[in-house]
Amino acid sequence: MLYQELPQIDSTPLDGWARWLVPALILAAAATAAVVLLLLGSWVFAGVAAAAGAIGAAISIGRSYSIPIPSEPLLAGPDYTLADICNFAIANGMQHGFSQLVNEKDTPRLMDWIARINERPACKEMFAKTQRENLAPPEAAKADA
Repeated sequence: MLYQELPQIDSTPLDGWARWLVPALILAAAATAAVVLLLLGSWVFAGVAAAAGAIGAAISIGRSYSIPIPSEPLLAGPDYTLADICNFAIANGMQHGFSQLVNEKDTPRLMDWIARINERPACKEMFAKTQRENLAPPEAAKADA
């Protein structure tokens, strides 16, 4: 069986990292440009660079809150496609091997998608025929049987 018990890594999730990372990078780039322009003696352009950075960061923050959540049940729309097949091959089992990243609390839509793909008849048949593909821990695999 492919399952191997790995030691737990103590880590904390980056809650909301997308909301602050891009604006912080924009501000850092603008601040760097402003400092370089100040050192070159161009006070006006340094002020413009700093203002542009602040405006860019504000726009970025505004856009991060308005990202629409897709309502489609599968990755590429309502139909089961190659995108679902390929990504399921990567994502299935992550809830067991990387449970600190993929779990019901932090990634409920991913967990729901994995469960829906696992419920497809062809997927159930594949796992029934090929036991080594079952990546669940031994106790979870016994519970599924």
